[in-house]
This record gives sequence, structure tokens and C-alpha cells, in this order.
Amino acid sequence: MLEAQTGAFLRWFNAETVGDALVKAGLAHLWLVTLHRFDDGNGRISRTVCDMALARADRTPQRFYSLSAQIQREHKDYYDQLETTQKGSLDVTPWLAWFLGCLLRAVQGADDILAAVLGKAQFWQRWVGTAMNDRQIKLVNRLLDGFDGNPTTTKPATIAKCSTDTALRDISDLLERGVMRKLEGGGRSTGYSLASNASRATPMHRVFAIYRQLVPGLQAVVGKHVQISLQRLRRMRLFSTISSLQITSCGAVT
Repeated sequence: MLEAQTGAFLRWFNAETVGDALVKAGLAHLWLVTLHRFDDGNGRISRTVCDMALARADRTPQRFYSLSAQIQREHKDYYDQLETTQKGSLDVTPWLAWFLGCLLRAVQGADDILAAVLGKAQFWQRWVGTAMNDRQIKLVNRLLDGFDGNPTTTKPATIAKCSTDTALRDISDLLERGVMRKLEGGGRSTGYSLASNASRATPMHRVFAIYRQLVPGLQAVVGKHVQISLQRLRRMRLFSTISSLQITSCGAVT
């Protein structure tokens, strides 16, 4: 019986999409994870198949967001939604509403993630010819990843697991090279930050500029698609008879 159900899912998944492609992606995820076809990895495989459906829906090979990563961040709600859907009235509408909301949050959060990645690459490309020891590299990466507050001499010593004097020598060296700059203040509370990337042009500047122009447009397109899907979802009732794993209503809204 499981083989027949798996075959039915694959035929449905590979057939031409009728109706909303994002709704189909959400249904594909739910259907496959409910089948529980494998002894292990059913969730990962379901998320991968879902990503494939989303790539088809986007009609582009460029992916600037990760639904799987967003699901991991919201894993408690994810499992609660699955359990409620699988053990409840078999109405999949709440699941799809949550799924589309999670997708929208993944799209909205992509800007911060990609900006951080490109900013880090841009920084290291600028300073690629500057020799640094392991402690300095660790400190710089910590600052690039987002440091809670402005580091004083004590905090870098804790990060690099070295003495305060050693940390001060490392910071002084980075200050002389222009990698870091001293913040206003003085004494033991003196803070430091990384120098701006804007003072020297690198190829990453062009990549970053293109990204800044492209991503908001892509976010608008995908975000609009999600919003339309949510509106459609509110206007129709979608049911999945999980016992037979047949989608009984997923047509387009008239």
C-alpha cells in the first residue's frame, strides 16, 4: 500500500501544476512527510522536495532565501502544525496558512542574511594581503558576525583566550594597519570597531551594489506571490484525506 501511495504522490508532484504553485509546494511537503516513506530523514527529504517545488514556482535558478533554514528556526511551531494537521480534522488550510507565512518570513529575513555574508566577503577581500595571527582573525570574524556591544580590551582577550596585554597588542597592531578603529572614550572602557569597507573599492562592491538593487525586487515578487496565495487560501477550503493521502480539492479559485 505504501508503494502505491508513494507512486500517487510522485505522479501528482510531477504533473503540471493546476492552481497555485506555492500551495502545491506546501501540500507536497505535508503529503510526503505524512507518508513517512523512509526509516530516517523523512523531514529532510520533504523539505528538499518542497524546495524543488518552490524553485519551479519561482521559475528561476537563483535562490536568495532558504525555507528549510526558516523552518529550523521555527521548528517548534512546525512540529505543532504537523501534529495538529495529521491528528485533527484533516483540514490542511491552517497548515498551508502557516507554511505560506513561514515562507514570507524566510523571504523577508533573506536581506539581512545575504547582506552579512556579502559584507564579510567584501571585508576579507579588502584585507586579503594583510597578515594577521589566529587571535586577530578570530576577533575580526566575531566582529563581522555581530558582536553584542562594542569590544573593549577585556572582551577580545576572552574571545581569543589570551591575556589582556596580548589582546591589547593585537588590537594596537590592527589599529596601526587601519583594520580597526578606536571609538570615542578612553581608559579601560575604550571600545573598538572594524574600519569601514567603503574606503577602498573592490570587486565585491559591484556584487554588493547589484545585490542591493536585485534583492528588493525579488523580495517584492515572491512576497506578492505569497500574499496572493494567502488571499486565495482564505477564499477556499482545502482538505487532505490523510488516510488515503489523496488531495480532494486543490483547484484554482474562481
